[in-house]
This record gives sequence, C-alpha cells and structure tokens, in this order.
Amino acid sequence: MGDVLQANDLHEDAHIRLSAYVLNEGFLDATQPVALGCLAVRRHDTSLTEKAARAQVSSWHRIEDSSMPPRIKCAANYQNGRLATIQARADGYNEAILLTRSGKVAESAGACLMAIRDGIVITPTVTGSILESVTRATLIELFERELSMEVQQREIDRTELYVCQEVFLCGSGYEVMPIVDIDGYRIGDGTVGKNTQAIFDTYDAATRGANNRYDHWLTSV
Repeated sequence: MGDVLQANDLHEDAHIRLSAYVLNEGFLDATQPVALGCLAVRRHDTSLTEKAARAQVSSWHRIEDSSMPPRIKCAANYQNGRLATIQARADGYNEAILLTRSGKVAESAGACLMAIRDGIVITPTVTGSILESVTRATLIELFERELSMEVQQREIDRTELYVCQEVFLCGSGYEVMPIVDIDGYRIGDGTVGKNTQAIFDTYDAATRGANNRYDHWLTSV
C-alpha cells in the first residue's frame, strides 16, 4: 500500500481499496491463485454537517449468511446494496437502510449502522446480516474506552430507529456519516448529534496519531 501511495504521488489524505480476485476466465469452481489490485483515491475533507444524510428503510432485504454471507467484503454482495440505493435515490433519499428477513435492522447499502438511544450506543450484532467491519469494531472500542459510553450489540427494530436521539453510518470510506432523517421522521433535532460529533473527533484523532494510545493501529509511510 505504501508503494501505491508513492506511485500516485499522494501527499494528502487518501483512501486505499484492496481487491483480491481469482486468476481465471470465470469458471464457478475456479481455485487458481488470487491476484491483488490496489487503488488509492483522494479523501474528501468535509464536515459532518455537510455529510449529514437522509435515509430510507428499503423494501429490499439484506442478504443472509445462508445464501451470500455478508460478513465478508465481497464485491458481489454490493449488488444487494446497489438495488437498495437506486430505490432510495429515486425516492429522494441519500442512503438506504436494509432489514433482515425477520424485519430487524441490518446495515446500510455500504456501511454499518450505529445509534444512540437514551445515552446508550446500540448497533446490530455481527450475526445480524452485517459486515464484520473493522471501522465498527474500532468505534465500539473508542466509545467504551475514550467516551465511557455503554455499547449494546443487539437486535434493533425499524421503528426503534425513529425514536433514537442519534443515528449514523460507519465504514472505511464513510468514516462517520450522520443520519438526520429516516423515512421522513426527523432523528433527534435533525442536526448532527453531540455523540456523533464526539466519536468522529475521537476516531479522527486516533487515525491521525493525535492520540498515541492507538499508535499500534498506524503504519508510517
């Protein structure tokens, strides 16, 4: 990854995407060696207020472990989120939130979901048709260790989202994205919540090396 950054002559914030693919003409039973592609793109530096989004609970269900395991970051899995995003954008929303077949909240089309209800952080479990996200795990640790907030990994009902004080998405590309409206229901006061801002600031400090407690997460380039 360091070589990719240097080859692209990047001296600013950037996102790196790694893609592994099988060296084969496309046969379903291919077991050939895996090749690796690496792409670096500039990171857009925007405030949380500028990133605040409106979300729609999609009519498309989230894929399940018994059919296409969503816990891995597989390119084919994103077709599920793509369909939900197309629907959401057509209906005037920025993001889509998908439910499991049992009607519980899973995640968005491309990021995990976290929310604040009555001072407690809630997020779906890793067995709830979600990606086993590094960013999600990072924020859970930061919430507990730096902000001294309780985190509950549990089932979340669709309507529970409407009564949460804060909702946000998280992922390597999303980082932290506030959701201020779901299905036309205003979340909290309709602005970026204090805890959402606090966890973003804490995450930003950790990833930039401003908090040396997390230097073991970083690699110098």
